[in-house]
Amino acid sequence: MNFGYLAELASGATTLQRVTSGDTDAFIGRVPDELMSFWHQNGLLFFPASALTLCLPDLYDPHLEHLMSVVPDLHAGDFAAVAYDCFGTTYLWQKTGHLWIYDLQTGLLDNQTARRQLDAVPDDLAQLYADAGVEMPLQGAEEPLLALANAPEDLGNTLANAVVESVINGHLDADGVPLFPQLVERFGPVQEGQVFALIHPDNRHDINSYEKTTISDALTRWPFQLMVSIQRAGGNLPEVETRIYDIPEG
Repeated sequence: MNFGYLAELASGATTLQRVTSGDTDAFIGRVPDELMSFWHQNGLLFFPASALTLCLPDLYDPHLEHLMSVVPDLHAGDFAAVAYDCFGTTYLWQKTGHLWIYDLQTGLLDNQTARRQLDAVPDDLAQLYADAGVEMPLQGAEEPLLALANAPEDLGNTLANAVVESVINGHLDADGVPLFPQLVERFGPVQEGQVFALIHPDNRHDINSYEKTTISDALTRWPFQLMVSIQRAGGNLPEVETRIYDIPEG
């Protein structure tokens, strides 16, 4: 697991909090040791250009405990929130080594690791080899792809990519125009600890459906339902199914 690239990007970030071992001892075993070292060396950071904030897990713990109380297969203590962006897209680390994405606005909880493994082998494997200019072996053609798919998650590079790729620009209005600059124009720049929260969840493509608030306030709001992608064993690769749970009021 490599946090070197994220450390290089830290020069463009705002330090929100210096972190000591006393701040993180409670998270030993819940997050990778490499992330603990990054916290101690760099602190908690806010990246203004991508509106990504690195956080300690206890910020989300009460929210996740309530949320996952309705999911028999998942236990909140196995998850740790490590970062979120201004749309409430949250990066969760599971002790099993899986990376999950939780959408605070819609209640979608997606196992990114299982999905990566599931999508590893394309339907047209021969075309993939042809496009790469490599002769397809008669046996074991899928093995390199499976090995890559089953490689351990690199949380450091995932967070670094979230910074440089500005995934917030993937949130579009009804005309396909990024919402982020429109929301900044209306509400002003996003500061540390702030998010654009949906006040009309049924129309997330309309800037009139948002308000700017704090992450602490956003975490007191509950989606109507939690949609969870659950990994199941299935042949060489896991299968992913989506289950829907009603969320009780907090």
